[in-house]
Parts: sequence; structure tokens; C-alpha cells
Amino acid sequence: MEKKRNTVAKWSLLVAGVWLALAVASVRSLPAAWAQVRDPKGVAVVVGNRNYRNERVPEVSYAHRDATAFRHYVVEVLGYDPDNVIDLRDADQATLESVFGNERSHEGRLWRYLDPEGGSDVVVFYSGHGVPGLKDKRSYLLPVNADPDTAEINGYPLDVLYKNLSKLEEARSVRVFLDSCFSGDSDRGMLVRAASPVFVRAELPEAMKKLTVLTAASGQQLASWDEKAEHGLFTHYLMEALYGKADRDGDGKVTAGEAKRYLDRHMTRAARRTFGRHQNANLSGNETVVLTLALEGGFATRPVFKPGVVTPELAAQGSASPPADHATAEQALGLKREAKLLIQRGLASLKFDSGPADGLFGKKTRGAIKAWQRAKGFRATGHLTAEQAEALKAVGEESAREQVAGAKAGKERGKTPAAKDDPAREAENNKKAEDEADAMARAGGVQSVDTPTEEPGAMSADSSVRAEVEEMLSRALAAAERVDRGLAVNIYSAVAEVQAEAGDTEGAARSISIATSHAESADGLSRDGDFLTIARALARMGDFREAERIVEKLRDNSRCFGLLGLAWARAARKDSQGASRSLLAATNCADDVPDGGVDSWTKASLFSAIAGQQATGGDTMGASLSISKALSAAQTSEDDHVHVFVGIAEAQARAGDAQGAAQSISRALAVNGERRSRIATLTLTANMYARLGNHRSARSTISRAKSLAEGLSGDDAYVWGWIASAEAGIGDIDGAMRTVARTTLRGHERDSFFYSIAVAQVKGGDTQAGIRSAEKITSSFLRGSVYLDVARRLLSERISK
Repeated sequence: MEKKRNTVAKWSLLVAGVWLALAVASVRSLPAAWAQVRDPKGVAVVVGNRNYRNERVPEVSYAHRDATAFRHYVVEVLGYDPDNVIDLRDADQATLESVFGNERSHEGRLWRYLDPEGGSDVVVFYSGHGVPGLKDKRSYLLPVNADPDTAEINGYPLDVLYKNLSKLEEARSVRVFLDSCFSGDSDRGMLVRAASPVFVRAELPEAMKKLTVLTAASGQQLASWDEKAEHGLFTHYLMEALYGKADRDGDGKVTAGEAKRYLDRHMTRAARRTFGRHQNANLSGNETVVLTLALEGGFATRPVFKPGVVTPELAAQGSASPPADHATAEQALGLKREAKLLIQRGLASLKFDSGPADGLFGKKTRGAIKAWQRAKGFRATGHLTAEQAEALKAVGEESAREQVAGAKAGKERGKTPAAKDDPAREAENNKKAEDEADAMARAGGVQSVDTPTEEPGAMSADSSVRAEVEEMLSRALAAAERVDRGLAVNIYSAVAEVQAEAGDTEGAARSISIATSHAESADGLSRDGDFLTIARALARMGDFREAERIVEKLRDNSRCFGLLGLAWARAARKDSQGASRSLLAATNCADDVPDGGVDSWTKASLFSAIAGQQATGGDTMGASLSISKALSAAQTSEDDHVHVFVGIAEAQARAGDAQGAAQSISRALAVNGERRSRIATLTLTANMYARLGNHRSARSTISRAKSLAEGLSGDDAYVWGWIASAEAGIGDIDGAMRTVARTTLRGHERDSFFYSIAVAQVKGGDTQAGIRSAEKITSSFLRGSVYLDVARRLLSERISK
């Protein structure tokens, strides 16, 4: 048993070490070369609007085929995960708003798909009609349920699309391709009842330097079709360009400027020869942006799509138009569990039996929705439109308020004379009443019965979120009071970050002050470690002057990590020059770390994190050199530190060196052939793949770990806890629960497991489940960390009204 405890302690330290090295660098892979380097963080929205419901609006015959071809390019050439492609056919106004947001909020489905750590490459493709606003002269994408004469009411404004895309701070780049024109004309006649085409133009936001837009036509021009290829003329020649034909200088890259010039040479000529009309593609943004890379000197081959035939490859990807059914439309709304609870509460209050209010739409709830729809004169589909969902949520909110009011009134009526005569007891009763009322309010999605509203059923989202965030911060601070000094510094520093993000500058300053007082009571390496934590928090809060002052006082390796933390924080705030300066200082500091002993693996960890940051900034040569230094330092280490090799593998993978990453993982597995050590290495590797977004490799690695774990003795059963935690890391909570059921976890292993479960639940948006899992954790520090994750999630989901 003592051997087991030593093994657990060793691997716990290794896990902590790798997170120390990697947490300070928000690293990201380079743009993907086809079929070799995947882009797990990339997100695409592909829209094909073909079938319009208004009888006056002609169909866009090849819009579905355009969208299918572009989706094939995104998945097979750019290497995007198919699960990260939002594929829409015949999108109505509600669907477009649910994906891209509206003028009130940009946080739609696209925003939810982005990696919260940043670095997502975003691609948007639209094939369908566009129209001008006859009154406001704005450009609009035309939803399939819109009237082109009233685009100002039911169109999707192009400038709103651009502005919302510009607000995607987590996006590294945004590329937009529009096979549409906005003159109001079409191949089959005018869409709007105007005598002639209308000239409109949507300007890009000046601050949006990472946005590149390529459209099919300029000004009053018409977007044509290619009858032979059965594609929009723009899409057909855009595909040729992106599959390498636009690479005129032979450097293995197709830039936006090269694609534009290719379209000018070929699409414009084809429009003139075939239709006798002008059609010039329009490029806005940085023309040097790379759209496609070649692999070993060659580009991917564009699939041959015979006109009128769906290829097996496209059929496998759902190239046949997805049914525009009501279930799909409701799914696009992205209803969270809290919203579903309100809807169920609303149905119940209207006397429609939806079953228990559990936030899950089962048969009972679907039946209640159908009954309600019939009663209201709607089509009884059992699935909700955006308007229907909002109506039921409003009823549910009002019902929650009434219950909260009833709870408070009941407590007031239930006071005994003895309680009224005893101030202490009366205060205790009042506190219980308030706690129960607040709990009911949170369950119903509202803050309090006393919350002022403009009209019945209205809810202040900011007030509700603020109350929940404050509750989570209060729980985290309570946890800080029950841990030792070093862990308290971590919690108070993290609380300060959340307070600053929530706009509570006074609270943030107070938390930093408490963390500092704890740090000042330490000495030696502990003191340096505490102030390193505080400096990181200050940098993330944007107080670089104070963060730099602290970092300069740190000694030896701690100062190197501090400089690296400054580089990461500056990069996150788009301060590229400041990030470069801090990264150079961190590199020089790491170069001065001596070789041998514990310093060697520290040096290797530093350079692997530096390499990731350099790759993020596009410095491939610098990243390669840093990886070489990391490998060299790891080889001179006098002790086995598996996590160092896994960290190097992650840096290599993010920098695009898949072969080097595989070799580093192999070296990590070879460090210690003992079965438990190999299982621990595999779980570390699975976690690495999860951070990269490569869930397929993560699952494969977890399967290898399970195979090794089969047949281990009872004393070694704790390794199933490691495996279960790795499964939770990829979001497979059910699988993790099944795995952990194989053994009885105690102490550290049990806490680690429920922490992993809670983090996965919060990351997936189920904050209430995360809180319930946190309450099963005995470690105050880990429990407090989950509460902080919940607070951050709530802030990130806040919708301004």
C-alpha cells in the first residue's frame, strides 16, 4: 500500500507540473495542411438557401450543392472536425439569428462552438439570395421565410453579421465567402418590387483586422450560375482557386488576394462570355491571409462532382439536403437546461401535463407541447419555434416568481410568537426563508421576487447572472478559508480575476490584497510560487505594471514562468508587441536555466510552453528551435519526468509536427515499462489530445489504458480513477461513471474523479450538474476551483439586453 501511495503522489506531482508549464501558454496549432494536420479548434458555418417559401422568390437551384461542396472542402482540406461544422439548409430568420446572433447579442450557436481558450479559425459560407433594404439601403441575407420587399423586418443584416463576427474574441481568424449579390435582382427576375437594381454596400468594422470577406459580385451586379457545373459561378471558380489553381507563384499557399485574382481571370470572363454581363468578385480585408496550404508541394485534388449526381463521399456527409424539420429548427435554438426548465414550468402553470420539471424534453413534455400548440392554433409538431419558446419561458418565469413570493409569505405567516420574541431565532428563521426563496428563484431562472421588472414575466439577465456569480464567489471564498496558505493564495487570486471580469474592481483589489498577505507570510520557493500566482492573476486582469513589478522580484525559474505568463496574458489581450517582448525575455531567462537535475525538466517544460506560444504567433522557426531546446533539456535530466515528454509532444502537435509528437509520446511510454506507469502516461496523453480537440485519438489512447488496466490486483484498482478522469476530460461522463463503477475510489482519487466530472459538466454548459458534482468533493481547494469555473462560465454566457 505504501508503494501505491508513493506512486499516486509521484503522478500527482507530474500532473501538477505539466499544468504549471502549459497553463501559462494559450497555444494553438498553425493553419492545417490538408490530410496531415487537423484543425480541431476550427469552426465553420455552411448555409445553402435554395427553397424559398415566398412564391415570388425563385429557388437558388444549386445552393445546396454549393454548400455541400464547401463543407467537403472544410472537412477534407482544412481538416475541421465534422462536429464543428454547423451545416444549414434552407435557413429561416430565426435559425440565422440563433447561429450568428442578432443586434442585441453575438453569442449564438457559432460563439458557443468556439474554444474558450481562443485560437479558433472561423469560416462562414453562404449560397442563396441577398437583397437590399429599400428604406435603409443596407444589405441583407434573405432567409427562406422572408419577404424581399420588407428585408428591414425579416432579413438578416449583413453589417450585423460582420459586427457579430468581429466580436468573436476567441477566433484567431474569420473568413467569409458569400455566393450572393445584394442588388435585388436574380437570374429569374427582380426579387424586390423596384424598377432597377439597388446599389448597397456593407462595410467591414474598422477594428476587425482578422476578418476577410470574399463575395460573388460588386455593386449592382448579378451573381450568376454555372449550368454546366451545377454550381453558383462564384462557388465553382472559388473551389478551383482553393484547391490550388490560384497558387500562381508556386509557394504552396493560396492567399485571399490570389483567390480574388483567379476569380477575376476566370469567373469574370465566364460571366461575360456566357451571359454577357459583368460579375466581379469583391474582396474586403487582408489579401495576404492564407486560405489553403499545400502538402509536400501538392494540393488536395478537387472531387469530380458529375452534374446531377451525388457522389458517395458527399452522400456520406449528408449531401442530400438535411430535412428542414421542426426538430432541427428547435435544435438550432440551442435551448439550455435552465430554459427548458422554465418552459416545463410554463406548461405546467397553463395546465398542460409536461411531467416532472427536469430540464429534459421527453415524451411527456413533447405531448404537452403538442397540446399547447393545438390550443393556440399552431401546427402541433411537438417542437418549438423561437417565438413559442420565448412565450412559454415568460410564463415559466412568472410562475417561478409567484412560487418565490409564496415561499416568503409562508415563512412570514409561519413565525411563532416565540420566534418573534427571540431576535436571534427570528433572524435565523428569516435567513432560512431567504435562502429557500433564493434557491427557488435560481431553480426557476430568476433572481428574486423583489427584482424590479418592466412587465410581467420579464427578467433582468444581468441581475440574475450577477446574483449567481456572487453566490459562486462566496462559496469559493468560503473554501479558501479552509485550506492552507499556498492554496488560499491560488483561490483568492482566481477570485480576483473573476471579480475583475464581472466589473467588481474593489472586490478584485480586496482579494489580491488578501492573497498578498498570505504570500508575504511564506519564505523561499513557496513565497516565489505564491507571488508567481498573484502576478499571473494581475496580468490576466490587465494590470501589467504591477504584474511586471512582482515578476522582476521573483528568483530563478519562477521569474521565467512569470515572464511566460506575461506573454500569454498580453497575447490574449491582442498586444502582439508586448507579448513578443515578454516571450523574448522568457526565452532568454530559460536559456540561463542550468542543465541537470530538477532544473532540466523545468527547462524542458519552459521551452515546450514557449514553443507553443511562438507557434501561436506564427513563428515556426522559433517554435522549432524551442522544441529542440526542450528535447535537449529533457535528455539531460537525471530523473524520469514523463509529463515533460507529453508536454513536448503537445507543443509539437500544436506546431504541426505530428511525427515529432508521436515520437515524444513513444519516449514518454518508454520511460518506465511498469504497467501502472504506462497507464498513467496514457491518461496524460489522452488529456493532451483532449486539449488539442482530437477526441478520436483521446478515445483510442483511453482504450489502450483500459486494456493495460485489465487484470490488475485490487491494490492497483485506483488506476481506473485515472482512466475515468480522462474520459470525463473528453466529455464522456456516462463512460466515466461506468468505468469508476469498477472500483471503489477513496481520498485523492475520488476527489480527482469528481473534479474532472464537474469540470466537464461546467464546460458542457450544465452548471447545476457541475455544482452537484462539486459538492461530492471533500477537498475544499478542488471544490472552490469548480465554483470559480461555474462563475466564469456564467459570465461568458451573459446576454446583454
